[in-house]
Amino acid sequence: MAEAIQSTSEKKGDYTEDKDSPPCSAGPRERLRLLVVSQRARNLGPITSSLGDDVVCVTYKYETSTLDDILHLVHEKLEGRKVVSVAFILHGSETELRLCGPGEKVVSSHTVSEQMSVREFFSNLTNQHIYRRLPHTRLDFLAAHPAHSDEGALIAGTLSSLLDSERYKIARMQRAVTKVVPSL
Repeated sequence: MAEAIQSTSEKKGDYTEDKDSPPCSAGPRERLRLLVVSQRARNLGPITSSLGDDVVCVTYKYETSTLDDILHLVHEKLEGRKVVSVAFILHGSETELRLCGPGEKVVSSHTVSEQMSVREFFSNLTNQHIYRRLPHTRLDFLAAHPAHSDEGALIAGTLSSLLDSERYKIARMQRAVTKVVPSL
C-alpha cells in the first residue's frame, strides 16, 4: 500500500503534489495561483515583489514573446502542477489588452471571438494548467481598462462561452487600480 501512495505523489519544491487529488486538497499552501504579467504592465516591480507564496508568477517580455512562448514559460514555471486561478496583468486601452508584440496579439471582443490563435491560446492555457474540477477556478484580467466599458463584458462573455465556464467562473474583467505605497 505504501508503494501505491508513493507512486502517486511527487515532491515539488516544499510540498508534495498528489496526482490523484486536486492540488488544494491538503492545505492552503497548495492552492496555487498563476499570475501572468507583461513586462509592459505598470508597477511591475512592486506587484511581483509583493506576491504570496501561493502565487506562481510568469513575467514575459512583450516585445519578443509569442503566444506559444508565453504558454511555454507557464509550462516551465508550473512544472506539471495545476492552479486554481490564472490572472493576467497587461497593458492596453479602453477596448483591448495587449498580449504580445509579435503578430500584435490582443484581447478584444473581436479577437476572442474571431482570431483562432488567441482563442487557442486561452483554451490551451485553461485546459492544460487550471484544475477545472474545482468549483472556484477562474481566469481574471486585473487592472484592465476594458472593464470600465461595455467591451469588458463582451470579452468576458465570449471567453466564458469559449472556455465552457458553466462549471466554473472564468474571464472576469477586474476594475482594479494599482497603488504603490512607499515603505516606511
